[in-house]
Amino acid sequence: MQDVAVLKETTELTVAKLAKDVKEASQDSAERAHFLSRYIDEEIIKIGQKVTKQIETIKTLCAKLTE
Repeated sequence: MQDVAVLKETTELTVAKLAKDVKEASQDSAERAHFLSRYIDEEIIKIGQKVTKQIETIKTLCAKLTE
């Protein structure tokens, strides 16, 4: 009977450790996903600004050529 109690205690400790590890991994993944999302948003804004600047330059050149 004592073996069963020891096995139960060991199993409970293992389950508690696994639950803690899963929670930590989940939090870490959520944090990484958040930072990746922010990075992607910032890069999209930068590219949008570059494209807008290029379009304005092209518009200016077209206006000069049509004069």
